[in-house]
Amino acid sequence: MRELTGYQAIIVDMDGTLYYQKPVRLYMLKEMLFEFWRFPEFIIVQKYRKLYEIGMDEKDRLCRLPKGAHAIIREWMTERPLPYIYQFRDQKLIDILNQVHTLGTKVIVYSDYPLTEKLKALKFNPDMAFSAQETECLKPDPSGLTRILLCLGIAPEKCLVIGDRLDKDGEMAKRMGSDYLILPKENREAIYSSMTG
Repeated sequence: MRELTGYQAIIVDMDGTLYYQKPVRLYMLKEMLFEFWRFPEFIIVQKYRKLYEIGMDEKDRLCRLPKGAHAIIREWMTERPLPYIYQFRDQKLIDILNQVHTLGTKVIVYSDYPLTEKLKALKFNPDMAFSAQETECLKPDPSGLTRILLCLGIAPEKCLVIGDRLDKDGEMAKRMGSDYLILPKENREAIYSSMTG
């Protein structure tokens, strides 16, 4: 991996990367337990996540869930987490990305899930942001993102992918021919120190 400013673009994942996902999920679980009568919704969210893990696209996932599942998924995976996303943001990573952006490297957020509201909650403004709903490609399939990069005149081999999952973010980067950095779930300070010198 070269110096961050040596890349044309840094492509960064959202969930689990720009914010720590574990504490956010714990707060969601606490809310669900407090509203215990809504436990069936928890089962729907869990099934939705499992279908994602096997690579099923959004439309097919929702077809396999009960009627009204879309509103449940939106509430528990997009709306309710927003205050916690800011609370558990990775401020050090965001500062690093803002710094390289100032020096001319493009910063692109790329996620399998909707991200507009999450970016607002984080108070983070990348150059561009794309979700799988726009590219019609779930990670680790890189074809949607590669098309975007080529339209922007950015060579995939001159990009760095930063994420939290080797099987999704790392594999996507490998298929694109990009460098990648997989961040641990916590204790990232040593990595950031080496990135910033």
